[in-house]
Amino acid sequence: MDPWLDEAPTGYLGLDPSHGITRVNGRLAEWLGTTPEALVGQSFFTLVDTPGRLFFLASIQPLLQNTGLADEIFMRLQLSDDGSSMPVLANFRSTQAPDGTCTLIGLMPIHQRQLLEEQLVQAKRTAEEAVAERERSNHELEETRRVLEARNQELSELNEQLQYLATTDPLTELVNRRTFDSFLTQELAQQHRRNQKFCLAMMDIDHLKAINDDYGHQVGDEALRQVSALINHCIRETDIVARMGGEEFAAILPDTGLDDALEVAQRIRETLATASLPCGTVTISQGIAESRANDTETSLMSRADGALYEAKKAGRDRVKPSH
Repeated sequence: MDPWLDEAPTGYLGLDPSHGITRVNGRLAEWLGTTPEALVGQSFFTLVDTPGRLFFLASIQPLLQNTGLADEIFMRLQLSDDGSSMPVLANFRSTQAPDGTCTLIGLMPIHQRQLLEEQLVQAKRTAEEAVAERERSNHELEETRRVLEARNQELSELNEQLQYLATTDPLTELVNRRTFDSFLTQELAQQHRRNQKFCLAMMDIDHLKAINDDYGHQVGDEALRQVSALINHCIRETDIVARMGGEEFAAILPDTGLDDALEVAQRIRETLATASLPCGTVTISQGIAESRANDTETSLMSRADGALYEAKKAGRDRVKPSH
């Protein structure tokens, strides 16, 4: 017997043609409570009970004669120390030896096989649980991602709303005074770089207070909305019009000289004078100032306001250029 077979994890037997034990490893002898030397020479049938012996002769031996193999056969080995038995699974192989046909038998106690199967089942269960946990985690991550995307979309929409509210007059939906001031600063900076003039128009609805007194503030607000829409209709997309407060409006006309700006202002005045509004006819007074090289926001708006004052002083419903 090779020494390494004594340490093999399974039992090992060799039988001669008369079923006598010719070799046995140390592991099997240890299981049986004896030694290899005590087993060699004994009949294999001394290791199995009567049903096992009959089963071997009736089923296993014919199978070995026909195929040379018999795998995973349940048997019980008799233990020498206490007379009890040990259930095993036996694998048989018939082979040729110099003295005739011999049989090699590998044996594994069923409790070891069961332990191995339980370990495999537990490993499979652990792997399945890990996969399920990963799928749950992936699902939770996907849900978290969707929630974050929804929150980001809500924040983006809220920021847009806040930006709109911060830059827009809520009644007329024109830009507000603060935003207009920023545009005016930018336009002056561009003029200084490009040396290209633009015009500023200051506008005031005539007698808005009388409209509010006669028709109520709701009609007055509607008049402001419609006047805003009509002014927007008369200017270019590149122009910027704002509600400065109350009945006052202002417009920046980029790359526009005074003569062209006066034409735009007259178009606005005529459009309003002929428009049909809930409160009747609405007129507007306007002052136009052309930018100068040394202008600041204050100086330019002061000249435009001065021209607007002249228009109102001259009887309203008219356009005046600054000097």
